Amino acid sequence: MTVTQKISVSLLLSVILFAVFTVLSFTGLFDLVEARFYNPSITQGLEREVGGSATVIQDYLTELTNRFSSTLDEAPVKRSFLPNQSASDIFERSKLYGTLLESVNGLQGIQFIDSTGRRIHFSTLKADIIKQDQLSVMYRNYGDVKNDLPYDALSVSDKGKPRIIALEGEDQLIFSFPFYDSFNIYKGTSVFYLSVRSIADRLITEGVLKVGEDVALVSEPLGFVMGLPKVAKTSLLAAVGGAWKSGSLVPTPLVTGTSGKSFTLISSKTKNDIFVGRLVDEAVFVFPMAMKVILLVSFFLTS
Repeated sequence: MTVTQKISVSLLLSVILFAVFTVLSFTGLFDLVEARFYNPSITQGLEREVGGSATVIQDYLTELTNRFSSTLDEAPVKRSFLPNQSASDIFERSKLYGTLLESVNGLQGIQFIDSTGRRIHFSTLKADIIKQDQLSVMYRNYGDVKNDLPYDALSVSDKGKPRIIALEGEDQLIFSFPFYDSFNIYKGTSVFYLSVRSIADRLITEGVLKVGEDVALVSEPLGFVMGLPKVAKTSLLAAVGGAWKSGSLVPTPLVTGTSGKSFTLISSKTKNDIFVGRLVDEAVFVFPMAMKVILLVSFFLTS
């Protein structure tokens, strides 16, 4: 057999093998590669990403909790529930919490509410102040405003643990602590209101969230979800909450009710059992056509 014939036969065999491989690829081989290799690789990468976000969120929530609770140990703060206030205490409290509001990104306000759930003894919210002068401040009663949450929804009982509560509709977190006066007598609840945007900004700063991305709140169970589309946000949040209520962290398929678009929920948990998740378009898990072409070309060149 001449050299030309050998080349022709070799080329013919390569073409035949390539044709067979191509047919096999588009009749199930690519599906096998997608299921056995591609999908697990993509999923593992996303799970690492969400796990990193959970760590950042846990650290930030701990930092905020410690920072807020430490202010409650200050003497002028402990005297907030006294019937007669001194001008110096009023000034020092205003200075302390004014500085805190300026230094904590997204901190929207602070309230001290007595154990009956009626009297506000201190607030940084202008709408709470009825009358103020150098010697006294008069606040409205808690519950007089329509938007006030029921006191039981945010209160912390005597010797109770601090709470973090999510308000989905307001995109707001509430940090609640038991309040004790100078004699260590339980007086009520101190409440710190934080925008969820503060969480997003910390994730962006740490490089685990892209600039422009948002974080949405899930109230029950408490959690944070990224990658939420603006369309069908309410129904998807309900679906995410439903998936988390089972306690499962496995990738969960979700479908929007309006467009029918499919997503996969990738989930993780913080050390304090707060859920963190990301919604990913199902298309991410499909073996790309470009990679299919590269695989076919590589087979042809090496066959």
